[in-house]
Amino acid sequence: MTANENMAKMLVALADVCGKRLNETAMEIYIMELTPLGIDRVNKALKKFFLLNKWPSVVDIQKELGCSPVEPLSTEEIARNDLTVLMEAARKDGWNNPQRAKERVGEKIWAYVQACGGWVTFLEGIEGDNQPAIQAQLRESLKAFKHKEARQQYESLSGNILDLIEPRDVAKALKSTQ
Repeated sequence: MTANENMAKMLVALADVCGKRLNETAMEIYIMELTPLGIDRVNKALKKFFLLNKWPSVVDIQKELGCSPVEPLSTEEIARNDLTVLMEAARKDGWNNPQRAKERVGEKIWAYVQACGGWVTFLEGIEGDNQPAIQAQLRESLKAFKHKEARQQYESLSGNILDLIEPRDVAKALKSTQ
């Protein structure tokens, strides 16, 4: 099970306990907004809400984690979180368990590992005596990877965003502001 699947299971269980219905779109939004905050951290926050029997909004979870809901995490913070997850996987899963490492880090971070040449190549790259320098280089590399990923995602959007808006919705929105 991937890290995102684990978070999804946790959200479904929490929604069930709180008597909420969580559709696929809402699930995707929660996962998209919460994954950059660190899946382990988010799951711990979800457990707190589970114990309180309270359905949290994304903002509630962000606040529980000490993040400003107005300001998203910077690329630097995301890179630091991803690096923490990667180093934990390297420590816990090592050379002989790449499948477990992939499950631990999730698909998006695993794409970075693949871009580095795979799990073994990544592990070889993090060996050395000067860990602060190695980790700084990895953070910069992760930031560049995230920027490239975001640019590709933006470029993959086809058509004009305005073409996706129904004219009746625009008319309704205009009426409600009058």
